Parts: sequence; C-alpha cells; structure tokens
Amino acid sequence: MKIVVSWGKTGGHVFPIVSWLQKKPSNVKVVWMWNASSLEEQVAQEYGIPFVSVDISVTNKLSIAASVVKAVKIFQREKISGVFVKGGFVSFPALIAAKLLRIPFVGHESDAVVGRVSRWVYKLGGELFCSFEGVNKWCMKIGPLLNEELIKWLSNRRVVDNVDTNLSKTNVVVVGGSQGARRIFEGIAKILPDANIKNAFNFKIVLWTANVSLAKMFDGFSNVQTYQFLSQSEMGRIYDWADISITRGGANSLFEQMLFNIKKIIVPLPFASQNHQFFNALYFSQNEWDVLIEEGVLWEEELMQALLNMRGFKKNRTYSKTSLKNEIDTPKEIIWKFLLEKIW
Repeated sequence: MKIVVSWGKTGGHVFPIVSWLQKKPSNVKVVWMWNASSLEEQVAQEYGIPFVSVDISVTNKLSIAASVVKAVKIFQREKISGVFVKGGFVSFPALIAAKLLRIPFVGHESDAVVGRVSRWVYKLGGELFCSFEGVNKWCMKIGPLLNEELIKWLSNRRVVDNVDTNLSKTNVVVVGGSQGARRIFEGIAKILPDANIKNAFNFKIVLWTANVSLAKMFDGFSNVQTYQFLSQSEMGRIYDWADISITRGGANSLFEQMLFNIKKIIVPLPFASQNHQFFNALYFSQNEWDVLIEEGVLWEEELMQALLNMRGFKKNRTYSKTSLKNEIDTPKEIIWKFLLEKIW
C-alpha cells in the first residue's frame, strides 16, 4: 500500500510530516509530492522519503492544470491508495487528483484559522482534522502533530538539574520561528541591559541558522546563551528548562511549549497569511492565560513589562515521559486509523 503526503510552505508544515511518519505501519509506503528544489525536497531526502515534484505556479492557470494532470499520472503509476495534505497551494494537485481518481484523502489544519487547502479538503468530501478547538464546525479537533524526539531523552522518573535550572531566577527561552525572527531578537536585545531583567531572568535564545549574525547583539550578557541550531531532542531539553517563552505565533511551537507547561509571551508575526499567528496567539491568551503582544511602536516596552510581571515564576515540572508521549501519539494514531480504514 502506498500513500501520498503533500505538505509544505513553512517549516511549521514541513516538519510535522516526520512526526506523523513515526507512527507509519510497516506495510505502508509513502511518497512526498511538492515542488522541486524546495525545503520539502531537501527534508524528504534527509529522511529517506521518496519525493516526486509537480512544479505548480499559483499565478499560472496552465501550470495549475498541468500539475493536476501530472499528479493524476503519478497516482496511477505509483498505485496510490490514499492522500494526506497539509499546508500551501502546492497541495492542490494532489487533492484534485485524489478526488478525480476516487482515492480517500484527509487534511490537517495546524492553525486557528482554516487555510485554503484545508477548506478544499472539506468541500471535496475529505475529512479535516485540526489542532485547535472550535476552528470550524466541520473540522475535527484532535490536537497538533508533534515530534516524539522532543521527549525521547526524558525519563519517567524526572530529575531536575539544579545547576541548569537556576532556582533563583526565572528561565526564559526565546524562539523567533522560521519567519520574521529578527524583530523579536532586536526587541530582546533592547531590554537586556535593564537591571531588573538582568537580576531576575536567565535567557536561552534560539537563533537558527538564518539569524546567526545576530548572536553578537547578545555578547557580554552573562545571563544569556545563544544557539545556532538545535535538534528536536535538544529543543525538548531547553523547553524542559524554560519557565517562560518569548515566541512568535506559529501553532506547532506554541503547542510544543504548552506540552512542557511553559508560560508564553506571544508576539505574532504581523504579516502572516490570513493573520493566522494573531488568531493562534489570541486562542492561547484566552484559553491558556498566555500573554499576547501585538508588534507596534511600543511593543518592546510591553514586552519588558510582561516579563517583569512574571518575575519569580517557576513552572510545574511534574510531567512524565509517559503522559507527554500519550499527548504526542494520539493525534497521529487517529489520522492513520481513519485513513487506513477508508482505504480498506
């Protein structure tokens, strides 16, 4: 049995596919369909997932039609039995090909706002799953698709490292995300010299490779560590260490941090598609008592005040590997079960 996955557009849509495949039955093969020379192809190669390209251009109607025809031929040649779509418009050919060939298809919506492809999943008769409660009446809430590598290092009997988890200060992780991270890091750099911030907080700042040049902004601050790149396992260790996060509003990052009981200060990317980061942040501010700060003229002052209001905060660290694993595994198992039942 072989299925097509067509996921992409941002890192938040690309990397959950690796997570979902962690629960793949041994008798199922997977083909990843997306545009050539893309992050999606790069990740597929890294994880040994067969990749086929459709090369669709959103602005070219002939390209859209040609990509659908190509997808149909690929499905017939590869004997595709099911389809799972998530993310950008490049998923559209796989979705239409599945409908034309009467192949079962499902989708998953990460954000608090339903995107175009997700709406088409429902309109064409597929099943749509979502991370957030109350996104839409025809979207079944199952939770996010998170990577098990976040917790593999965690033992069931937890031991808190009192050296790394400084009990006299509140620990803050700063995660800029894959889009628009520079403003977050610049905002942090502006408030770090304040004596109240220095004395009350430790910071671990995850720059990712694209922002390595910004590391020099944090030189000379003894309460700051910067990281160029982290594996999911290493990211899980930092989430475990952190009491508070300063983060953009990418859905998967927010759910990862919630998994580790982190109190979040969310500064959504103001030009995200459909303003989805704002609505993600709004959901968390209303349901998880996190703090939403909109990026504006005085947002750095709001950020500093929000931090100072959390001085002395230490999170609950009573979670275990078993409880977190159940939260991570359940959404994946639901989708696999549903799709395989439709195929059989």
